[in-house]
Amino acid sequence: MTVQPVVIKYKWKNFCPNWEGIPFIEYSCMMNMLLCDGFMIEVHRLPPFKPNDYLFEKYKDKGKEKWEIYAWAVRQAMAKFGNFKLTD
Repeated sequence: MTVQPVVIKYKWKNFCPNWEGIPFIEYSCMMNMLLCDGFMIEVHRLPPFKPNDYLFEKYKDKGKEKWEIYAWAVRQAMAKFGNFKLTD
């Protein structure tokens, strides 16, 4: 099936939007108070990604099953667009 990858980038000045062990109520309050203080979200919709036989043949070393190859390819496309470092 075709999927439409979405890349979301967060930019902030004073408060990192990661939820790192802060209780939810406090976290929500901080996020709502600081939204106007240099916090920005960029949402990028990438073109629809539809698998084909060429993809599965060319990258057959990336997985044993088609879904693994497909997931790898979409992940690569999103990482390249967002300039993200991949980790396992």
